[in-house]
Amino acid sequence: MPTPAELAAVAAQAEATLSDFEGHKVRRALIAIHGAGDGLSAAMAVRPQEFPHGKQVVVILRCVVEDVSHPPLDKDKLDGDLARKHKLKAITATVADDVTAKKVQKSLDTQADLIERAVDAAAGKMKLAGIDDPPSSGTDADDDPADL
Repeated sequence: MPTPAELAAVAAQAEATLSDFEGHKVRRALIAIHGAGDGLSAAMAVRPQEFPHGKQVVVILRCVVEDVSHPPLDKDKLDGDLARKHKLKAITATVADDVTAKKVQKSLDTQADLIERAVDAAAGKMKLAGIDDPPSSGTDADDDPADL
């Protein structure tokens, strides 16, 4: 997982995709999700499952955007750059079955690779296609996490 400093460097490069808010630059997008436990508790009441310690599970959430705020990035500079913070409420949740988990895992892996490349690029490191890439998993090249 990238450090906060690495994420800040990546966010600085991605700022062009965020709209200004009331004349201030918006340089970072954030998400806070609440209510996920309630949805999962309901799902587990209907279809109880047991998980051993250390097992990784894929959880799928459906959320609604409840609020969007624009807090300052630096609490000491109230007139400075902002973040766009999305407050989401989980309305339903489920633990993915093995088939779905494998499909979602491809998107998670793709997203992790995009984050790693963005962090490396922000640090001035470049990966050479075909040399630095891990062996192909045989998955589609267009497994964009946004397509889920």
